[in-house]
Amino acid sequence: MEETTNPEEVTQAEAQPEAAQPAEEGAQPTETGIMKLGGGIELTGFSEVDKAQLVVVKKIVGNCVKEMSEKAKKFEKVVVSLTKEGDNCSVHVELTDEGNQLINDSTEKNLFMALNNALKGVIDKQATS
Repeated sequence: MEETTNPEEVTQAEAQPEAAQPAEEGAQPTETGIMKLGGGIELTGFSEVDKAQLVVVKKIVGNCVKEMSEKAKKFEKVVVSLTKEGDNCSVHVELTDEGNQLINDSTEKNLFMALNNALKGVIDKQATS
């Protein structure tokens, strides 16, 4: 008897390339405050973000890193750092690709806007480098 798989049963992690796979839902920050999501993705400064927002952060980062890894010559890692400055969220993104770093920053009142702008800025820089 042939075993069949329902396409809906394929998890998101199985559908993504290795470099962009998100970590398990319970990824916890290390002693240094770095949350490693797997596939060369590190989040720093996100330990104070509430759980519901963190789920959205991981999705945004995962989708953008997938695009970065597809465009990269030799994807190594992405470090996304969050700093709260009063009411503003400042996001710093560093992509390491073939030993070169592409860096972008964004500061917004909305965490998701700052995150998206910083990540998309790195993707735009990839296209021109």
